[in-house]
Amino acid sequence: MKKTEATVTVIPTEPSDPTAQPIAGKGAGWHETILAEMLSLDEVTMRIIDLRLGLIYAVREIRKDSGMTQAALAKRLGVSRPRIVELESVEREPTLDSLMAAFFAVGGTTERLCQIVKRTDESMSY
Repeated sequence: MKKTEATVTVIPTEPSDPTAQPIAGKGAGWHETILAEMLSLDEVTMRIIDLRLGLIYAVREIRKDSGMTQAALAKRLGVSRPRIVELESVEREPTLDSLMAAFFAVGGTTERLCQIVKRTDESMSY
């Protein structure tokens, strides 16, 4: 099964994962571990998370670089501005359909989409 190389900093009193590595300069109790292992996520779930994050970052970046406001994107998609705030937030879980609509609405290209998917593939290790 593939695992991502994405890591997360955790603060256990004792490392819960014997392979967790102490983080220099962070003090006792801070360890770095593989996100997928910590959360017991499978390959499919991690790919979806990576793709969703890539699209969120791309929508926000392309929108800002083009000078488009959240309100303008909301109008283009026929949704409220608060919905765009949620869509651009990594703390929410927008659907891939919503993210794809926003991605193309801000001017995302198929080439850029392929780059996002390629990065998702590259973040997976075998």
